[in-house]
Amino acid sequence: VLGKHDLIVEAVSLKLAADLGKTLVAPTISFVPQGNISPPSMHMRYPGTISLSENKFQGLLEDITMSLAAGGFQEIIILGDSGPSQHTMDKAAHLLDRTSQVRGARVIFVPEFYNYDAMRQLLLERGIQEAPENFHEELAFSLQLLAIDPTALRLDERINAGHPMLGGVDLRDREKLTQVGQDIISRRVAEASAAIRAKLSK
Repeated sequence: VLGKHDLIVEAVSLKLAADLGKTLVAPTISFVPQGNISPPSMHMRYPGTISLSENKFQGLLEDITMSLAAGGFQEIIILGDSGPSQHTMDKAAHLLDRTSQVRGARVIFVPEFYNYDAMRQLLLERGIQEAPENFHEELAFSLQLLAIDPTALRLDERINAGHPMLGGVDLRDREKLTQVGQDIISRRVAEASAAIRAKLSK
């Protein structure tokens, strides 16, 4: 599903903000580094992907962060749901944290938000053994979509087309898998919330 990361990061971020309290969520940045455009590499090998260079993405992050600081925000948290952009987010946060460009505001990057190894471990704990697919989709992402908005997973269309399986798992077991998706989101919120509180307390 195109746009799955946007749907996930927005929904999970709103829950994270509610858990933290007194926290607002900025608009989601939809375009991030996804590989070389020509010749295509990484996720650019899949139709529908739009990629930014790392320099342009970093500049976008810096401008948005400085804009928020100019508006009076004193703690600015950067996080994302895309693997290829994690390094650039970390770099931007370190360059800006407590500098004059952000009026001394705290700027932190939260890699714990994208701890998909822990999410895959959760699947194993639930007795779900995933088999690799030859396209860019996996259960840890798709089950979150199932919990957030089942229509975003195109589940009915998959079933009607005779493709109810993903990673060797039958997606027709909706109730069980929706609960697993909710558990993944809850664990992400708990881990990211703990990490943010720890970073801001320093």
